[in-house]
Amino acid sequence: MATKELAITQINALSKLESPTGSQLSQLKRAIDLLDESSALFTPHERARSSRHRLMDKMKHKYQF
Repeated sequence: MATKELAITQINALSKLESPTGSQLSQLKRAIDLLDESSALFTPHERARSSRHRLMDKMKHKYQF
C-alpha cells in the first residue's frame, strides 16, 4: 500500500511539470512501473475511471513510454 501511494505521489508531481528533463522522465517511468507492479487490474467497465488508466495508461501514452 505504501509503495502504491509513493508511486501515485511521484506520478502526480512529475506529470504537472511543463518541460520535464530526461532525468525526471526516467523517474516518472520508474514510478509508473512501480505503480503497475503494485496495482490490481480492473474489470473492463471500471477501467476508464480507474487510477490505473489515469496514472499509467494516459501517462504512458502522453510520454510515449
